[in-house]
Parts: sequence; structure tokens; C-alpha cells
Amino acid sequence: MTTPKPPTASGISRLLARAGFNRATYENGCVDRAGFVATEAGGGAGVRVEHDTFLVHQSAETRQAWLSRYTETITDAGWAAEPVSYAGTAVHHLIVTAKEG
Repeated sequence: MTTPKPPTASGISRLLARAGFNRATYENGCVDRAGFVATEAGGGAGVRVEHDTFLVHQSAETRQAWLSRYTETITDAGWAAEPVSYAGTAVHHLIVTAKEG
């Protein structure tokens, strides 16, 4: 299934929540419940999906495992999900866009 319509943060958030993933929640500026965060990437670049936890420094393996699960759900729904890293380091988030073709 391809989805030519550009994704929105609220649409991707609903998709992941329906798939059984928890949204991250915050209290007093701190993570109250670990989970995903979907935000507009800016400049029409798509939707940024991150995994936020109670831990300030979550392991790269833990973050990668969650992002892989999110990727599977997002791509099964017809979107493209590109992992993004900083300067060749571990993957930190996904950018979700409409799938080409």
C-alpha cells in the first residue's frame, strides 16, 4: 500500500497508538511514561518520530529496537520511514514521509 498524502504528526501518532505503542507523557517537564513522540519535522520535511524514556541517556540498542518497531508499523501502513543519525552515530529518530510511487 502506498500513501502519497504527506504524513502529519497527529496522523502518525494515532497510527502508532492504534498499533499498541505508548505515547510518551510528561509531568513537570520530565518524562512520566516512556514512549514515542511524533512532531512535525519542519519545512515540509515530514514527521519526526523519537522514543523518549525516563533515562537521560538511553542505550543506542534500546532506542534502535523501539525505532525499528515503529518503522515496521509505519511502513506497513504505506509511509516511508528513514532512520536519522548524527554524524554517523547511532540512529536517534525517524523521518516519516509519503512513499514514492
